[in-house]
Amino acid sequence: IFIKSKIIKKISILMFSMFFMCFLFEYCLSFSKEIFFDYCNVQKKIKLPIPRKENKYIINARYLQNKKTKNIEEQYSINSFVEKQDNDNYDIIFDSKYTMYENHYGEFRYTLCNENSKEAYIFLGCSFTFGDGCGDNETLPYYFSELFNFKKNVINLGVPGKSTNTALNILNNNVFDELLIPQTKIKYFFYSLIEDHIIRNFSKVYAQDYYLYKGDNFSYINAPFSKIENLFLHSYIFQKIFYHKLKKYNYQYYENYMIKSLKEMDKIIKDKYKSKLVVLLWNNNYKEYSDNFLKQIKNSQLDYIFLPDGLNIQDNMYKSTYDLHPRYKANKEIAEILYNHIK
Repeated sequence: IFIKSKIIKKISILMFSMFFMCFLFEYCLSFSKEIFFDYCNVQKKIKLPIPRKENKYIINARYLQNKKTKNIEEQYSINSFVEKQDNDNYDIIFDSKYTMYENHYGEFRYTLCNENSKEAYIFLGCSFTFGDGCGDNETLPYYFSELFNFKKNVINLGVPGKSTNTALNILNNNVFDELLIPQTKIKYFFYSLIEDHIIRNFSKVYAQDYYLYKGDNFSYINAPFSKIENLFLHSYIFQKIFYHKLKKYNYQYYENYMIKSLKEMDKIIKDKYKSKLVVLLWNNNYKEYSDNFLKQIKNSQLDYIFLPDGLNIQDNMYKSTYDLHPRYKANKEIAEILYNHIK
């Protein structure tokens, strides 16, 4: 109103109009169900908790599907199942019992084994390793332990929603030391890799694993245009229009980082733990690996196994009907593949 220069006045009106339209779009998009940033899940600068083997507790997990909306609802309780209401309105997808190590906020899962064995096998990865939806006697580490007649120490350090950055945090910070007796020889580390892990090391949505913690040093993992991404994290316009385009543009960078982090894991395991790493590659769970990634993994000199496509069939015994997590029959067959691979 008070600007006398016509040129500046027009520029000001134009900028205000653009700002107002952006505000209007942001406001409308804020009601969208597809907005996916969860700021409560942003990582904080804290040391990784150490699991204690002296005490364990039970988490009862129940997944329900609303018959009308088809939405999946999760219920968790400690030591007793949560009673669901309106039984006629829900289908039970699964009821499972998770035996957990105390003091780790429900992330590290116990596997039946000989905890006093001087020979150990450690599993790293995400919810596929953890055994999301599987009972204690249906996970991959359980079936692997069963092949040794439960006489070896088998440790499940799969953390749902995470990727290789968390695996590196575990390796660099000796998270599992409390679970080993003195003079234990770790024979093998196993890392279960799905295609989605490639983007999780940089993702700010859903499953995310974008920080490293080594010693007292804490750092976020950056990629091209990360500063721009962080600047507009709260923008719904950015989330809806530009976020996926940015991830697609950077995807080859993410693939290169994945290969680099797997090699770093392999080096730490060889140098620090005098052990060996085996990488399990799932196929066709989210989407197929690119030719670039396959070429790099084959030239990496890593010890890897491509899991057979037959494990991905839509069958209650092989794969969950509500998502892509493996069930007991797939885990049992993978355990046999691993066992034969290392013998």
